[in-house]
Amino acid sequence: MRQTGEPNSSMTGVIGAVFALLLVGGIVALEAYYYQAEDDENARKVVAIGSDELAQARAQQLVQIHSYRWIDQKAGVASIPIDAAMELVVRDGVRAAPAPAPTPVPAAAASISSPKKGT
Repeated sequence: MRQTGEPNSSMTGVIGAVFALLLVGGIVALEAYYYQAEDDENARKVVAIGSDELAQARAQQLVQIHSYRWIDQKAGVASIPIDAAMELVVRDGVRAAPAPAPTPVPAAAASISSPKKGT
């Protein structure tokens, strides 16, 4: 190499660009590692540990969908196990619910809501 006292600007630029690319690549790699570690910790501490309330609620729901019980005994509404309900639907098909009875409109409300002729 020659020794002229002036720095080689093209070599300095290349070295600077290489180091800048390495720096950016290192930052991206560290960021990816951080987010992966954060997700692992979240899964270990939060997701993997089921709360007792959640387990109890799921157990109650399983009991409810797999047992016979009255919903409203006076109205004759009962709950049957989900497997039996699916068999009934497959065997008999889905029946349409009866249409609700129309609600009567009071005379005072009917006269207010109907438009008058000639005005």
